[in-house]
Formats: sequence, structure tokens, C-alpha cells
Amino acid sequence: MNDVVVERLRHLFETVRRPDGKRWTLREVAEGTGLSLSYLWKLRSGRAVNPTRHVLEKLASFFGVTVTYLVGSSEEAEPVTDRAGEQEIARLLRAARDCVAAANPAEAERLARAALDRARALRSTPLTVSALVTLGRILAGSGRIEEAQEAIAAALSLSDDLAPGPERVQAVLALSYLEYEEGRFETAYDHAQRALVILEATRGDSMLRYETLFHVGTLAREAGRAQQAMAYLQEALPLAERLGERYLVPVLTSLGLAALDMGRADEALEYFTQSLSLAIRLRFAAWVNRAQHNMGLAYQRLGRWQEAIESLVKGLGSHEALGDVPFMIYDHMELGWCYASIGQREPALRHGYTALALAQEHDRPGLKARAHWHLGRVFALLGDLDEAVAHYEQAAQLLEHLGSRSEIGRLRLEHGDLMARRGDAARASELYRQAALSLLDGAPPQARERQPRLA
Repeated sequence: MNDVVVERLRHLFETVRRPDGKRWTLREVAEGTGLSLSYLWKLRSGRAVNPTRHVLEKLASFFGVTVTYLVGSSEEAEPVTDRAGEQEIARLLRAARDCVAAANPAEAERLARAALDRARALRSTPLTVSALVTLGRILAGSGRIEEAQEAIAAALSLSDDLAPGPERVQAVLALSYLEYEEGRFETAYDHAQRALVILEATRGDSMLRYETLFHVGTLAREAGRAQQAMAYLQEALPLAERLGERYLVPVLTSLGLAALDMGRADEALEYFTQSLSLAIRLRFAAWVNRAQHNMGLAYQRLGRWQEAIESLVKGLGSHEALGDVPFMIYDHMELGWCYASIGQREPALRHGYTALALAQEHDRPGLKARAHWHLGRVFALLGDLDEAVAHYEQAAQLLEHLGSRSEIGRLRLEHGDLMARRGDAARASELYRQAALSLLDGAPPQARERQPRLA
């Protein structure tokens, strides 16, 4: 087996190219796979024998081939034209995802469209589905929702012609991702759970299993199910470690956010620090900026306000330079909260209203609802309860249309506390009742069964 691995690894180094057309260096492949430079050199030169499946999966994932290809018998007749085309499409899609991580959506879209054209030329339905899914996610992340919907609908339609398998999982995941971008977290979570069911019933590789578990975990957290999120993400973590450092960054980030939701800010800060270190080493600009933002959140929860402000200001400057509107909005919201927490009214309101204006300008209803919610919190901290109530009510109206039941429940709970502070016991009681119904409706089925009936 070792001779075949060496032969095919050398072939991949010669034929699979970087996005700029140049060959991958040993160091770049080592960094991308998480293997040591010395071990990779020994493996390529034939001095390392019997690589583990763990190592082979990392290399196969990096070069866009299967483990079977790497270890297949030397007598295998490889369909050169199709194999070369498939490898090129896999390379283009991987490069497109790397461009997203490096905050270069225009290049990511170009690469995804090139992959789509080549997949269609090969008349490969599975590869066409993969390319459409990647393109749809890139378009959704750029706020081009209608174009993203078209791409993902086409992927779903094509996947219907295939037996339930990886392509169907990818298409359903993409639909979930689109709902997520639109702020419909619970609908997105339902689609992600459906993708996980399909995956469990089929043979999915490590990459697809990682992606599915990561996405389900991320959505469980957004739906207010932090413990479930932590379980999914911890299951994805060893898969990410096997696949390479580039896959660790998002998992560490989401684990930190789940820990934050569970009130474990010190643990969250450790995850965010690891994520930042890896993102800097991999030159993933978008993830560097997110790590700075998230570290600001952790410092907030620990009451380290100056460090929180410094981290959020760094993140804001970087997000503005990249034109990353959603995170610019989040940065402004959290900075408003920080300044309100230390009693600085003017910067608190300035950041709060800037977040709201950006959400309105870019037509992001989900973010507009959260900006109103944050402004309500800011005014409550500053003691202006009438203004706080007005923003809570506007946030509730917007969230009703997005169908995020658990989020509405949390909002009404805070709104009820606010009305209790104003001395309006009847309104507070009604809001608490509505909150209980919303939270129960947004809970997972097993949690609903454990809840007592409401009178």
C-alpha cells in the first residue's frame, strides 16, 4: 500500500494546483492538513510507512480525492479525464470556501461558478449539486438572497433525482443555511436536523459529517438550546482535528459561543483565544475579526468592560474595512451595551442607533429586530424605561414575522421584567405567560414532554 500512497501523493502535488495556478508547497499542505512538515516530507519521499486512516483522510480532504484513490492498487485503471475533472472541481470548491474564510466573497463566487460550469460540462449531477450548494451559500452570505434561493432550489431539485445520500444532505443543509441568514433560526434548525437524519441513514464521509454536526450545533445554539449545541459541537471537534486546522476555527468559535450562553465565560474566552490564534496563522481574515468580536462578548460577561470595548472596536474597524455589514451591526450593538453598562450615555446610544440604521439601510429584518432589542436593553440600563419599552415592542413585532419562537420567548421575558420595574403587574404577568408559551413551543420535543401543562 505504501508505494501506491507515495506514487499518488506525488501525483497530487504535481497536478492539483492553488487558486493562482501554482503548485502547493509542502509547508502549505502541512498547514492545511495539520500534519507536521517533517512527517509529510517523509511520507512523500517514501520514508514514512503505513500512514493511518486519520492521515489519509486529511490528505484526501485537502486534495479533493477519496481515501480509496490514495490507497487503491497500482493496477487500478484511473479514468484520467473524469478523475482530473473531478479533482479540478473539488479544488475550485475548496478554494472558494477558503476565499470566504479570507473575506474575499467576489473571488469565492468566481471560483464556485467556474466549478459549476465544469460540473455541468462533465454532466455530473453530484458535482453540480455540490457546486450549486457552495454558490448558494456564498450568495446568501453576501446578502443576495433571491439568487441564493435559486441556486439552492436547483440543487434540491437535482438531488431529488439521486438516491438519498451526501448530495441530498448538502442541499438540505444549504436550505437550512439560507433560513439562518434570513434570521429564521428554528426553521433552519429543523432543516439541519432533517439533514442529520438523512446522513445517519446513508454513508457520509468525515467531511460531510463534520459539516452537518457543526451546522446543527450552531443552529441549536441560535435556537436557545446551548446544551444540545455543545453536544453536537463536541462530536464535531475530533472530526475537525482529523480534517485539519482550517476546520477547527469555526468549531472552536461555536463552542465558545455555546459556553457563553451557558454562563461559562472563562471557558468561552479560552475557545475564542484558540480560534484567534489559528485564524491568524491560517490568514483567515473573517475569522480573525469574529474572534475579536467574540472575545469582546466574553470580556463583557466577565465585567472586564475596557477589554471588551477594545476587542469590539478592533473587530468593528476590521469589519468596516471588509464591508461585513452583519458583524458591523453586531459590533455596534455590543459596544452600545458596554458603554451603557458603565453609564456612558452618549456613546451607548450612538452605537445603538448606528446598528439600527445599518440594519434598516441594508434591509436586514432579523438584525433590525435585534438592534431594537439591544436598544431596549441600553435604555433600560440607562434608566429610560419608556424608551426601552418602545424598542422592546418594535423588536417583538419584527420577530413575530420571522417565526423565531424561542427568541420571542426570551424577548418577552425581558419585556415582562421591564414592565414589572414600571409597576405594571398586569402587563408583566401577560408577558410572562406569553413568554412561557413561546419558550415551550420553541423547545425540542423531549423538553416539551417534560413541561407541565399551562393553565
